[in-house]
Amino acid sequence: MAVAAGLGPLAGLATAASAAPPAPVACHTRLGPGGTVVLDRDLTCGPLSVDQDEALVILGPVTVDLNGHTITCVGGLRVGIQLGASVKLKNGTITGCSVGLETDGVRNTLERLTVTGNGVGIRILGGVRNTMTSILADGNVVGVLMDDGADGNAVSDSTASNNTDAGFLVHEGGRNVLSGNRALGNGRGFVVGSGELRTQLTGNVAEHNEGPGFFVGASASSIVLKGNHAVSNGGDGFQIFDSSRTQVIENEARGNAANGFLVAGNGEDNNLLQRNSAVGNGMNGIAIDVNSTRNHVVGNTVTGHSAPFFDLLDMNPNCRRPANTWTGNTVVTKSPDCLR
Repeated sequence: MAVAAGLGPLAGLATAASAAPPAPVACHTRLGPGGTVVLDRDLTCGPLSVDQDEALVILGPVTVDLNGHTITCVGGLRVGIQLGASVKLKNGTITGCSVGLETDGVRNTLERLTVTGNGVGIRILGGVRNTMTSILADGNVVGVLMDDGADGNAVSDSTASNNTDAGFLVHEGGRNVLSGNRALGNGRGFVVGSGELRTQLTGNVAEHNEGPGFFVGASASSIVLKGNHAVSNGGDGFQIFDSSRTQVIENEARGNAANGFLVAGNGEDNNLLQRNSAVGNGMNGIAIDVNSTRNHVVGNTVTGHSAPFFDLLDMNPNCRRPANTWTGNTVVTKSPDCLR
C-alpha cells in the first residue's frame, strides 16, 4: 500500500493496488514510503503555510508515476516536488516554481521529467548517488543544479535548453558524472563551479549557448572533460579558469565565437589539454593566459584561426619554464614561434 497523508485541508488520499491504477492526489500531499502511486490529474498548487512550501513531498522507498501530468506552482510556492531518499519518479512536468524539484536525499531515480519555467529546474542540494535520465530542463534560470556537497550523482541523456544562466551547473561537490547530455541555447552550457572535485563530463554537446560551452571555474580541481563537443557557442568553446589539474582530453571546439580552448587564471595550474581538436573558432584555437603556468598542451590538432589570432597562443613569453609545455601539436600558426 502507498500512504498519502494530508498535510492540510487540500490533502487527498492516494492508494496503490497491485496494478497501481491512477489515484486521486491533491496539493500538499505526502506520498510514501512504500508502494506505487500513479497520478490521475494535473495539480496547480499555491502556498499552504510557512511550514508547507512544497506541492508534493515524496518519501521513499516508493515509485511515483506522474502519468504525463503537470505540477504547477502559483502564488510564490517555492518547491514543486521535494524528495527524500530512494524515490523513483518519472513521466511528468513541473513548472512555475522557484525550484521545480529538490532533494538532499540519496539514491533517487528521476526519469522522463520536464522542468520548465522555474527558477531552478532540478536541484540536488547535497544529495548523494542520485540518478537523472532523459530530463528536459527548458526555459528556467538554471536547468540542473548540483551543489552544497552533492556527491556521486549522475545525469545522462538529458537536455538543458533556453535556460537564462546555465544549462547544467555543479559546484561545491564532487565525483558527479554528466554524460551524453546536450546544452542548447542557454546563457552558458556546462558549468563546473568553485570547489568542485573529481567530477567528470564525458560525451556531452554544448551548442549555440550565449557564453562558453564548457566552463571550469575557480578552485575546481581534478575535473575530467573527455569526448565533449562545443559547437557555435557565443563565447569560448572550453574555458578553464583558475582551476587546477583539469584533464581536457579528446574534445572538439568548432565554430565558437571566441577561443576554442582558453586556460586562464593565476598560479601553477597543471592542467592537461591532450588530443583535442579546435577548428575555425573566432579567436585562437588554444590559448593560455599570461598568469597561468605549468600546463601541458600535447598532441592537439588545431587549424583555421586567422590573423590577428593563432592556432596556438601562449601569452607567457619565450616558452621559458616554469611556463607551459607544448609538444606534438599539429598547427599552422602559433605565437610565440617556439611552441611545438
